[in-house]
Amino acid sequence: MNNVILYILTVLIWGTTWFAIKLQSGHAPAEISILYRIFLAALCLLVWCKIKGISLRFKIKDHVFLCLLGLSMFSVHLLFVYKATHHIVSGVIAVVFSGVSFLSILNNFIFFRTKPNLNITLGVFIGITGLCLFFWYEVTHVTMENNTIKGFTLAGIGTLIFSTGSIISKRNHNHGLEIIPSMTIGMVYGTLAMIIYTFVQSNHFVFPNSIVYWASLLYLVIPGSIVAFLCYLKLIKTIGPELASYTTVLFPVVALIVSWALEGYEWSITDLLGLSFVFLGNILVMTKNLKY
Repeated sequence: MNNVILYILTVLIWGTTWFAIKLQSGHAPAEISILYRIFLAALCLLVWCKIKGISLRFKIKDHVFLCLLGLSMFSVHLLFVYKATHHIVSGVIAVVFSGVSFLSILNNFIFFRTKPNLNITLGVFIGITGLCLFFWYEVTHVTMENNTIKGFTLAGIGTLIFSTGSIISKRNHNHGLEIIPSMTIGMVYGTLAMIIYTFVQSNHFVFPNSIVYWASLLYLVIPGSIVAFLCYLKLIKTIGPELASYTTVLFPVVALIVSWALEGYEWSITDLLGLSFVFLGNILVMTKNLKY
């Protein structure tokens, strides 16, 4: 599939999952919702691999990295981000999480000795600046109270873990591991991690009777987990983690557009300026790098 289409799909889907997650709020604990999401996604992929005859056999060494992929991308980072929402507002979390872009550039240099182009570094900086303008009120009203520091710490850890997952994915690609079977086994490990966490926390399984909850979960499973992650992992393979990670700057913008369309969010001059910065950053990041 064309890299441009993969890029757009990743941004649009992950940008709308914020609203789907919001619809689940109050119906079940966050970790239970994450468990359902990853379990059902893993189950769908297992069935797909069975139907298509895709082998799920890997070397023991590869299983170590597939486990790390499952923990970083499909489970643990979500836990930290969800927990952070109890202490800081989602806009600030979006700004913190956009740091995946810088971390991916750094990780790519540390682990693969790939030097970033000037346009990539500058584009990421401009894009994150635009995101800060979007959430200017939330960013400027942050106070260094204990809960706020805890929220920043949780969001920062979640961001670091997710960025590590991108590097692990690139390592797997470099060793010839195919995306779909790798993602399938990774999600199985992610599911096991969430089950263990649930039992350790002594949480009870909750089965909400809300149609809205299960409809939003279905969206988070199919487009939000299977399609979006397949697109993102494919982008890591074809254009690299530093370019693919700019989607983390773009999808909060999509989330705001959804909020404007469905929840009456009102745009300001600052928002429009931030939008301009984000798109300018995207143009710089993708200049002479995106393959068609």
